[in-house]
Amino acid sequence: MDFLKDKIRVTLENLDRHRKAWKMPIDGFSYMECEPKKNNDLPDCRDPRFAPFTTAPDWKIKGDQHAWFYKHLVLPEEVKGQKLRFEVWTGNLGWNNQMNPQFIAYVDGKMVQGMDVNHISIPLGGKCEYELYLYAYAGYLSQDLKFVASVYVTDELCEKVYYDILLPYQQLDCLNPLTKEYADILEYLNTATNKIDLRVAPNGDFRESLKAAEEYLETEFYGKYCHTTEKSVITVGHTHIDCAWKWTFAQTREKVQRSFSNMLTNMQAFPEFIFMQSQPLLYQFTKEEAPELYEQIKEKIKEGRWEPEGAMWVEPDCNLPSGESFVRQLLYGKQFFRDEFGVESKVFWEPDVFGYSAALPQILRKSGVEYFVTSKLGWNEKNRFPYDIFKWRGIDGTEINSYFLTSQERIPDEKEYRKMVVYSARMTPKFVNGSFHRMQQKNLTDEVLMPFGKGDGGGGPNELDLEGYRRLSRGLPGCVTAKNGFVGDFLKRLFDRNEGNDRVPTWDGELYFELHRGCLTSIEKNKRNNRICEFLYPNIEQLAVLNRHFFGSEYPQAELNKAWLTILTNQFHDVIPGSSIKEVYDVSDIEYAEIIGRGSKTESALLQAIADKVDTKGGVLVYNPHSAVTSGNIRVDGELVYVDGIPAKGWKVVTPKKAVGSVKVSEKKLENEFFIVELDDKCEITRLYDKKNAREVLKAGHKGNRLVAYEDIPFAHDAWEISEYYTEKSWNIDDVQSVKVISDGVRSGIRVERKFLSSTIGQNIWLYENTPKIDFETDADWHEHHLLIKTLFDTDIHTNRATYNIQFGNIERSTTKNTSWDTARFEVLGHKYADLSEGNYGVALMNDCKYGYNIHDGVMGLSLIKCATDPYPEADIGEHKFTYSIYPHAGTVEQCDVEALAYEMNKPLMAVKVGAQKGSLPESFSMISVDQKNIIIETVKKAEKDDATIVRMYECTNSKTPCKVTLGIPAKSVKLCDLQENELETLEVKNGTVALTLKPYEILTLKIN
Repeated sequence: MDFLKDKIRVTLENLDRHRKAWKMPIDGFSYMECEPKKNNDLPDCRDPRFAPFTTAPDWKIKGDQHAWFYKHLVLPEEVKGQKLRFEVWTGNLGWNNQMNPQFIAYVDGKMVQGMDVNHISIPLGGKCEYELYLYAYAGYLSQDLKFVASVYVTDELCEKVYYDILLPYQQLDCLNPLTKEYADILEYLNTATNKIDLRVAPNGDFRESLKAAEEYLETEFYGKYCHTTEKSVITVGHTHIDCAWKWTFAQTREKVQRSFSNMLTNMQAFPEFIFMQSQPLLYQFTKEEAPELYEQIKEKIKEGRWEPEGAMWVEPDCNLPSGESFVRQLLYGKQFFRDEFGVESKVFWEPDVFGYSAALPQILRKSGVEYFVTSKLGWNEKNRFPYDIFKWRGIDGTEINSYFLTSQERIPDEKEYRKMVVYSARMTPKFVNGSFHRMQQKNLTDEVLMPFGKGDGGGGPNELDLEGYRRLSRGLPGCVTAKNGFVGDFLKRLFDRNEGNDRVPTWDGELYFELHRGCLTSIEKNKRNNRICEFLYPNIEQLAVLNRHFFGSEYPQAELNKAWLTILTNQFHDVIPGSSIKEVYDVSDIEYAEIIGRGSKTESALLQAIADKVDTKGGVLVYNPHSAVTSGNIRVDGELVYVDGIPAKGWKVVTPKKAVGSVKVSEKKLENEFFIVELDDKCEITRLYDKKNAREVLKAGHKGNRLVAYEDIPFAHDAWEISEYYTEKSWNIDDVQSVKVISDGVRSGIRVERKFLSSTIGQNIWLYENTPKIDFETDADWHEHHLLIKTLFDTDIHTNRATYNIQFGNIERSTTKNTSWDTARFEVLGHKYADLSEGNYGVALMNDCKYGYNIHDGVMGLSLIKCATDPYPEADIGEHKFTYSIYPHAGTVEQCDVEALAYEMNKPLMAVKVGAQKGSLPESFSMISVDQKNIIIETVKKAEKDDATIVRMYECTNSKTPCKVTLGIPAKSVKLCDLQENELETLEVKNGTVALTLKPYEILTLKIN
């Protein structure tokens, strides 16, 4: 019977041609290149810069070019009152990324719709005369395109019959040809197509035959044979919009106008259509760029046809941001949804992110988020994630209801589940069937979720999707029924139904993504700038709280909000990971320079204001931004000096300890009271002896600080990937050009210059008089491509577990390759440090801006530079500055001082010289402190909505800990609150202290009045 299927296909091709009952080519456009538009004011068509578009049909464009097209459109009277559409064909196939031109269409002065390769036409109405403007974005690349425009009349009857046949015809590809459903559909479609008389199309008997076919399909096939099923796919329109990637944030401002106007047009034409969109930043762009469009969106939200969800300000990378950054993503994101739409966001919507920190469940739940949705782990290289419905348990034991999207196209008689799923399904039988089939836990649900619509570069659902829904919602034979529904409603229904069901599994720990591991290292400058900001701005906040308390100074809320929104925006999941084009980083470089420069001045001014009011006989005021009494090094008059006993979150006027010359250095040996370090001719460490613990740190015959360049040519996704075979080819970076002894106050060491191909790497290797760590202060002038640079330390530590610092705590991972899951973790996330400890001894490898670690068989590796070429040809070329440190220690990671040292490394003590002066402030002061070193006070800031002070702390060693928090600022009341700063309970304050008990890895937030 295959010939019948071919016959139906040919009939569909003919009907497709006749869907346009009348068509007229349009030329004579005026054309003007322009800068990106600032608003929706249209240019004057009489502007002399408009010139005839003489190159039609070819459009030769420069990359990243904008232009206006204008046409006074006059149509024949014969088409008046008919369903008219205007279309443009550019000859370019593909999807909405850098290759495709895109338009915003304005008809008679009003924005109508976006146009792109998936949305090539717009409705005009029934008039015969229009003022038509097209605002064009040519795409990222220079290219030659077509520009073929026309107006046509839609034959609505022919179009309905076309879709009535198309959807069941597509369903045939989902069915085994031996099934009854297949045979029945084929017979119904054959009968319908036999009624269609194509001889005199498009007139006369053709139209009568269409009516006969339409009546037959409506009555016999859809009316009697089709039936809905209890199994359903909950469908909601959606468009994934990468805020920046192969386009800039500036271009995304236009993408939202195109995409969102498309959705409003869809809602006019298809009253049943509903839509969901995440990311408050996108709504903010719309509000700023197209206020009228924004107001229409707000109306659709009120009508219950548009669902704003997602919880965070953007869809950020979920590995690299700090814990406090995640809190702010949720604080700003949820507040936007509340203020603008009156909506309390309950869903963490992250379909396209490269792994998920185990700290997130607690952060989400304490921010009022109840559900987590993603799909990306379906891209895993080795292992299929075993669940689609589960509870995700974080490091502290908090659980969040989690759902994995299952959208994929159906393959008949598939014996196993395929891993790969997408977040931009189409409304076709293959996707509807495939989304339900891919659900691995059908014992828990009769319905699955399928967001549909073109995405990454926006666009959303088109006519094919929406016509498809009208048929798929009626229950095609052998097909799961499509039903409209919002994401939040679906998730509540699903998890309410399974409340208390022990068949719902739990996944404990991080959601590691077995792909895109290079994103932990690519574009080093962005990661460094982000790390600087994540320490700078919380410090400004706590200094501002002090100034506000002591002097009544105005809290710089506007400056802080602006900076935080810049930080959060650049944490988008294609920006901070290093997977965007050069133009994105050109902008972020400027933004970071501005907020770091402005923030540093504000920070200094706030500290100086305190220093100016201290009552002292003179000395150096040292400010400690951290939560424990801290000792460390400061620079005074150009010399590094040592200070100790600086109060937590406070200051002390001290006389620093100057160098006594206890660090002994030659070109081959460095020694202080803590360590003996011996080096070979290549300046690689051949011996590292811990004098305090009488312990050799390195494995006999092995080395430390060995710099290695690995060939880094991934099989796909250049900037994103480190392919497992990268270790197959490597070169030692050991061409030493010079070595010299250096000294800097309380530290001394050697300066090593190495050459590698066209690049140079310089390192200052420092030992300290008073600090038990070894710094590797590194600068590189880098000019290579497709290499991954690591430092390696081959330690003499016996263990099969390593500990890695993450947001609000740490996580253990196996160092073995016993299982496929262990093997897949050959590059993993660590924030400020990673630690390898046996029972009574360990080694920590700390850093000030790195994230990619590999630790196996006692070898500790840290990724330093990854220099891909796609999508940024010159990625990581140029200057690099970073520091990493080795800290050998007695005891386990929980028993040593790695937390304090890592915090001090990332945000050193601050110092201001003060003379003898009378003032109102004491020489020593602590704003807030805690009596247990495993309790970290992370944040002190003004509350968002009132004058209270917010204090956020967490437990860092997986230990239930009673503690006392001492308040240096008098408190009328102290209340426990959630991460959205909602008050939960009142705590007792006795003599300026609050007694608390923190559970393992628990985050607690206090609100102090």
